[in-house]
Amino acid sequence: MYSRTSIFSFLVFVANFIAFLFSCSYSAAGDVYELRDLVVKGEVISPVKQAGDALYSGSMVTREGMELKGVAATSSIYEVVDLLPGVSLESTDPFGLGKKNTRFRGIKSMFGSVTVEGMPDYGIMPIGPRESIFDTPNLRSVALYKGASPADLGTGNGNKGGAIELFFRRPQEQAGIFFRQSAGSDSFNRSFVRLDSGRLPTKTGLFASYSYTEADKWKGPGELGPRNHVDAGLTQDIGDLAELDVFFSFNDADHDSFRPLVYSQAKEMDDYYRLDYNENRTGSPALDRYYFKYNTNSSTNRDFRFIIKSKKPGPLFFSIKPYYSNEDAWRTETLSKVVHGTTRYFMVKKITDLDRVGVIPEIRWDLSTLSVTGGYWFESAGMDKFVKKSAITSTGLRELGYSYYADNDGRGYIHSPYLKASGEYGRFMWQAGIKYFYYSEPSSTGYLTNSAGKLVEQDDLSLDDQSWDVWLPSAGVGYRIRDDLEVYCNYGRTYVRPYMFVPITNLYVQNRAAFNAAGMVLQDIFDQWKMEKSDNIDVGLRFKTKKFSLHPVFFYSRHHDVLVNAYDPVVGLNYYLNDGEARSIGFELDATAYLPWGLIMFFNPSYTDLEFTDDIERSGSSVDVEGRQLPDTPRWILKGGVIYSWEGLEIAPVFTYMSKRFGDALHEESVPSHAMVDLSLRYRRDKFYALKNISLNLEFRNIFDSHHIGILDLYDDGAAGKTSYYSAPPFSMVFRIGAEW
Repeated sequence: MYSRTSIFSFLVFVANFIAFLFSCSYSAAGDVYELRDLVVKGEVISPVKQAGDALYSGSMVTREGMELKGVAATSSIYEVVDLLPGVSLESTDPFGLGKKNTRFRGIKSMFGSVTVEGMPDYGIMPIGPRESIFDTPNLRSVALYKGASPADLGTGNGNKGGAIELFFRRPQEQAGIFFRQSAGSDSFNRSFVRLDSGRLPTKTGLFASYSYTEADKWKGPGELGPRNHVDAGLTQDIGDLAELDVFFSFNDADHDSFRPLVYSQAKEMDDYYRLDYNENRTGSPALDRYYFKYNTNSSTNRDFRFIIKSKKPGPLFFSIKPYYSNEDAWRTETLSKVVHGTTRYFMVKKITDLDRVGVIPEIRWDLSTLSVTGGYWFESAGMDKFVKKSAITSTGLRELGYSYYADNDGRGYIHSPYLKASGEYGRFMWQAGIKYFYYSEPSSTGYLTNSAGKLVEQDDLSLDDQSWDVWLPSAGVGYRIRDDLEVYCNYGRTYVRPYMFVPITNLYVQNRAAFNAAGMVLQDIFDQWKMEKSDNIDVGLRFKTKKFSLHPVFFYSRHHDVLVNAYDPVVGLNYYLNDGEARSIGFELDATAYLPWGLIMFFNPSYTDLEFTDDIERSGSSVDVEGRQLPDTPRWILKGGVIYSWEGLEIAPVFTYMSKRFGDALHEESVPSHAMVDLSLRYRRDKFYALKNISLNLEFRNIFDSHHIGILDLYDDGAAGKTSYYSAPPFSMVFRIGAEW
């Protein structure tokens, strides 16, 4: 446990640090600028707000910030936002291609959202955003809203874990070609090319890009990739009244998994750091569960996005955003199970076939002191999911059919109208919004595979139509003390729609007799489920001049109806129910100093105290989790770095420190703190012979080769012995060369 004295000492340090920067800023004459209009060369993080809002409620990572994060950030959105305070990111590889575990203020990213210009991008099994299906060189910026998020973002499965918004780079005004080639450790290879048509006589702009990425795993057999990605975009003026944007994205990626460790192995990193899956089968099922080809992943995503918006000056602005998204994916993993006293080994293949079509019409009315925005998010989704099972035998795999199969009768629907207003009166600013979220699942017929391998309908596995809804209010006030200094307070309710349908269904099938004896079928379990909700408050300050940028914020959240593994005395079993309550409180600071001699220094610390407020009843007794920090949630994360620029040369060391974490809810398994240092060297020269510019990059990640535990894969209420621990990647390096014509 961290003492109140240590917390107080840290806050005193932060207060003095802020006071020091303020004193420095006031000593510089003529250095007061308008906060909202000031753009500082070289800044990596900037405040951001939604159109129609009065308050800056998010943080944006700029193109410079994306470059600083290096090659991993070219194919991973979470690698981009890892620059921000309050974000903890761990990955199995240094290139952004494999498994990741990300938390925002301690909340898992699977409970958050990624939107593209307001249009949601998400899936199921696993539920959550598909953050690795974008090529960030085609993005203008990436914005993150933690806590309360704007009402007009299409938040997919939920925004409890924050909302990320991406903005595409439009076709360039001048025709051009951009090419970048990367090569590095573990046979890493990435090629990227983008072509821009320039502005055509028809007032049309076009761009298209392609990238190919692959690498070997840094330990064990298998590969990360290949990953093929295509983006294309069109911008077309529609007379003088409107503009059309069309974007298409295609992403096809494969990657083999890394083998997780158990806690006894994680404690002995010198011995087990490079333990991984086996390259060949042995004929022993107990060993072949670790065969690398039984643990792999594949996904294909296709997305079409359209934006039609008015551009004629005036108080009224409208837009309509239709979209279509499709995903075909599967992943395999192995497990063991005791059957009639004998341990058997299986490979399961989880398959998703998803398609979503939606539209978001919106209208905004801007007056001199008031802005009102209204819109409606509608989505129709086909979310088909299947789990196939095979026995691992001495001769290979023997298919056992579907472990569970559901035939959906129709599609799911989202209806989400929203209304928000904002205004400014002198130095006082305010905004308020309300959003209604309604989500429905279609009825389905459940099947199990019999001994002959045939699907047989099961009445107790079939489900009726189900729906959930929630009201999501938001409000904020702010005051501009000076043109470069604002204080604000934001409130917002966030949500997560129900999830874990497949794990609960499998648990029901395995314990069917106990549920049926209690007079329950699968429908009765889901009838108990609720929408998880969180109430969030942020109190902060934003200060920005050409020399300094400061953004301290205190946050407080209450998380209601959290899904936890709790005891049901009627059935006599533990299963997932909305019985959890949690509370988080913390502090974040985003501080940047723009110094002479081409120096930029940034420091982004955060403190998060996230804990259950009540014990959990499990197996007929109370589990003492009240007041304990949630697993895999570091209290302290410190990030900082220096960027030195001179005559086109840039040198940027960046450090990250993460404090102690726990691998279970009772803190019986602990993971030590760790620190990492990365270094990037970049040289850029404009007008190089026939080229518009040329750039050379050399990136070093984990330069001191720290061997530590990275990802902890577990549930927030997880028991000891259930967590999977993954080794963090070692030292790596990448060289990149880019040119633009």
